[in-house]
Amino acid sequence: MYKELLIDKFLDVIECIDIIESRFIEIKTPEDFVESANGVEKLDSIAMRLQVIGEIIGKINKTESQLLNQYPEVK
Repeated sequence: MYKELLIDKFLDVIECIDIIESRFIEIKTPEDFVESANGVEKLDSIAMRLQVIGEIIGKINKTESQLLNQYPEVK
């Protein structure tokens, strides 16, 4: 994978993390996710972003496994 593309992928991961953090601002307890439609929407959004992160890391691992092998705590 080209260096620029790899950097873009990691920037996408950072963007997802930032979005997840912003969605958690109003969440104080686990019940906040299920007690309202807004909470369920936040839960769905967070779950989708986590899935995107997993897919990005999986693609990086397929093409650049030596990179991630340097960081076994990530897997």
